[in-house]
Amino acid sequence: MSQENSNITSLRSRRYLIYLLFMMVLVQILDTYTQFYLTAIPSEIKKSFLADLSKNTADSVFAIAVAVASIGTYIAFFVWYLADRVGRRPLLIVTVIGLSVGSLGIYFSNNIVDFTIFYLVIWVFGASDLWLMFVNEEAPPDKKGFWTNIVLVGGMIGAMLIPIFRAIYVTDTSPVGSWKGMALFPVFLGIPLCLIIIITVKETSKYEEIKKSKQLEKQYSLIENVKRIFSSKYRIALIAIFVMYFLRGLNNFTRQLGEIVLSETFEFTAGEVAILIVVMNLATVLGYLVAGKLSDIFGRKTVLYILTIIYNIGSLLFIWVLFIPTEHNLAFILIIISSSLTNIAFWAFWTFLSIIVIEMTPTDARGTASGFKLLIGAIANTLGLILTAIVALYFGLAIAFVIFGTLFVLYYPIIRKYIIETKDIDLSEIK
Repeated sequence: MSQENSNITSLRSRRYLIYLLFMMVLVQILDTYTQFYLTAIPSEIKKSFLADLSKNTADSVFAIAVAVASIGTYIAFFVWYLADRVGRRPLLIVTVIGLSVGSLGIYFSNNIVDFTIFYLVIWVFGASDLWLMFVNEEAPPDKKGFWTNIVLVGGMIGAMLIPIFRAIYVTDTSPVGSWKGMALFPVFLGIPLCLIIIITVKETSKYEEIKKSKQLEKQYSLIENVKRIFSSKYRIALIAIFVMYFLRGLNNFTRQLGEIVLSETFEFTAGEVAILIVVMNLATVLGYLVAGKLSDIFGRKTVLYILTIIYNIGSLLFIWVLFIPTEHNLAFILIIISSSLTNIAFWAFWTFLSIIVIEMTPTDARGTASGFKLLIGAIANTLGLILTAIVALYFGLAIAFVIFGTLFVLYYPIIRKYIIETKDIDLSEIK
């Protein structure tokens, strides 16, 4: 049987694997752009749908709309489970279609209800990240981390396109609703990309292996698959990963509300904030490349230690500027360094925690495990926002950054005691 599995894997030529990597970069560009372009234009969206309300009321209604749409993250858990039932390729196709349909719906939205419904669709498929499974099930064992980060770096093109399209469609003289033009890029990229995937992209070799070995004749229910995750020989390490992902999710609000702290607490100008955003994006790209290569050489566990140190250094710099009177230009430089370090670590944590989950679970439960991790992160994100609102009400938003940022100190004992090295694990041998 192992010989048959080896033959399936060997059918994937180097040329095809390079092509697959390129296709996953395109998928990630679509994913990144579609997930984040609406976060760059909330004021314009309110002008279109909530102009007849007072500012505070409009802000509240829009916040509720986003909260409802974010329920899509919870639904994404079932997308991952279906990837175990019907395959990775069908769900990748559905994900690309979903991102395109969601954006097309945004373009034709006439009111806040329409907008919320289609924004929820984007949240469902934007959180799915099926490309991650393709890369980790097809990449050579010694290059999985590097390949994953190549896709993430390529996907940053989507993030870079957002301010470009915003400058085109949203100006001081543009009419109300012109922002909808930004919704067309995912449609024009997603529809042809979906057709190309249908024609040229194969099911992953690891999933084909279990089909060939008849392992899929037994179709596990969702509850059975979750039980299998926690009954595997790696269950302690998996629980530790889920705890780490939960702590990261509690800090997700820092990515959503960070601009407020930069502009209001530290009183940086719009130009300085723009510089900070560009530097953070560039730092994230560099972090993806370096961390991915290091993880394939020294292992996931070592890189997790390094990232934890990096994040905590960034947090200390943030605390310094917040509590110690600092000249403006020096404060700006320190916050650039702080934001870059925490941004590198925050997104790299997502990458490596996701890879480790994939590397510790059986092929026919891998989607369920990844979806369960996503569900834990969604719950933590919701809880983090609620707790942050309470902290901000009494002590200020910046204090919430300090309190939740210190939780990453807990990563040290968790990594040391519970995390196992997974970089050399053969995914085909996991039962």
